[in-house]
Amino acid sequence: MVAATSVSLEALAGAVYFISLVIVLWALLDMLRRPRSQLNPIQKLGWSIALVIGWLLPFGILGACLGLAYLGPVRRGLNAGAAAPVEAPLADPVALADAQRARAAGPPAGWYPDPSGERGTRWWDGVGWTPLTQG
Repeated sequence: MVAATSVSLEALAGAVYFISLVIVLWALLDMLRRPRSQLNPIQKLGWSIALVIGWLLPFGILGACLGLAYLGPVRRGLNAGAAAPVEAPLADPVALADAQRARAAGPPAGWYPDPSGERGTRWWDGVGWTPLTQG
């Protein structure tokens, strides 16, 4: 009776250790493939060390717990923080060209302080400065 119990406990311990190894490896692989925008190299190193040391402790229980912590709420937070690529909405090409022209043209035509530093104002025709000045 004692021999059967010890074999089943050894089998259970081996199964727990194997399952913890799978969880730790899964967490390591997921973490290492993350871009720098989600986990920087120092964070990756810290998680890696914690997972490996946790797995080396008796039965790998701590490593499995850390792996589950990473794969659960930490990973969910990383995925939530990842910006999904946003496609630009289709725009009317004529309106887009008009808007680009307006931005390139600068301010509307009118009297503005003389850019040369002279006293008075100079006429801006919407494209460039003219020789017309006032006061």
